[in-house]
Amino acid sequence: MSDVKNITKQALAQFYGSEEIHRYSVLNITDGVSFLCKNGCAWIVDIVLSYQYDPKIQKEEFQVWNLKVDLEKAEGKVTMDDGNGNILVTQEIPYTDFPLKELKLYYSNDILMLSSEY
Repeated sequence: MSDVKNITKQALAQFYGSEEIHRYSVLNITDGVSFLCKNGCAWIVDIVLSYQYDPKIQKEEFQVWNLKVDLEKAEGKVTMDDGNGNILVTQEIPYTDFPLKELKLYYSNDILMLSSEY
């Protein structure tokens, strides 16, 4: 059974590089991102996926996706920048049970990965 409580800094730290590339809809994802999906956080990948159809986002070869969470309020914000700090996407998350204050994902070469897997 999937459970966001399995998502800890220690659990995510085990992912560096990736042994396999998995398919999630039209995205290729790494082992670490697959772990997120299997533990109740596919919604984060869905957000990234939903923006890949936007022409201004499609042209960005390197994308940095940041989730920042206010754990006390159970609210979050997702931003995407071009790797140079230029924010192109901001999406408020009115409720989340994501257990960490922050998560960073990279999307490059048609693969979504944890920052530690880059």
